Amino acid sequence: QASRFVVCFPFLVKMGGTADEVQMTEASLKQMKKAKVFKQHEKRVNCIDFSTDGSYLISSGDDESLLLYNCLEGTIHKTIKSKKYGCGFVRFTHHNSAVLYASKAHYDDSIRYLSVHDNRYLRYFKGHRHRVCCLALSPINDTFISAAKDDTVRLWDLKSNQCAGLLRTKGIPQVAFDPSGVCFGVAYSEAKTYKHHVKLFDARRFEEGPFISVSLPMTGRADGEIVQLKFSPNTRHMLLSTYDGSVMLLDAFDGSKIRDLAGVINTQKLELECSFSPDGEFICAGSEDGRVLIWRTETGDVVHELGGHAFPVSCAAFNPRYLQMASACQNVVLWLPDST
Repeated sequence: QASRFVVCFPFLVKMGGTADEVQMTEASLKQMKKAKVFKQHEKRVNCIDFSTDGSYLISSGDDESLLLYNCLEGTIHKTIKSKKYGCGFVRFTHHNSAVLYASKAHYDDSIRYLSVHDNRYLRYFKGHRHRVCCLALSPINDTFISAAKDDTVRLWDLKSNQCAGLLRTKGIPQVAFDPSGVCFGVAYSEAKTYKHHVKLFDARRFEEGPFISVSLPMTGRADGEIVQLKFSPNTRHMLLSTYDGSVMLLDAFDGSKIRDLAGVINTQKLELECSFSPDGEFICAGSEDGRVLIWRTETGDVVHELGGHAFPVSCAAFNPRYLQMASACQNVVLWLPDST
């Protein structure tokens, strides 16, 4: 059964008091068109994230700026500069007015907790000894996880700048919470054994070690390390993406590989972000050649491609509440189904 969403984009869809209900189907995804293109970033966008209620999008760029967008109006709500420390891997907290992001300056590896309402730092989280490469927030409380190029994973609480837990890995890790918030996953590539490792931990007893540990052979080029781990909203699947353009669908219950998703080009070894649709039925990912690919999760078939980016698409995501997509290269694009 197709998930139901509400198209609510005043500059494009006439509301007239009540919004039209539409379905997320293969047909509606094939109708996706550029609704708005934002060209304010001066360098590559390294991360985008939708707020939980879908009303806002935030982007972090290599130009050391954060941009906050109103998704319902198709406008830029605020621009925030982070010239001293840089910014990456931005994530909304449970409030639309606050975000976490990682510093990218070579002399600072901290995580910053920012109130975007008044551009004020609420807290700093220090402990990593190399650049942070992933942030994941619990869907049920104020716990969050960070992973860094120092081969460590740290657990934190937004209310305290003291690290609540530390895990060491044998490669640069990626992390993600499952939708229930009960467990989290840690994935990394080990060059010595030429294998990908995926480990699942109970968030309440992580110090006891993983309750599931799976190893997968690395395929393709030798530089195909894991660059992203994600759980599907329906808890059934996980996504692994790598620097060589591989996108792998895994079973979230036992970690076994289901299939590869073909089509992504990444010869430049870029960090290309993937995303599940809110119902978990579709997957999207950017490609080096300016395309956004959309697969059906159940079959692995490409159901549609969105084109028109002038540069490699580093990020692609579905809005969690509305029938809307976002993608980014240096420019940020909001996509809506054609209403004509």
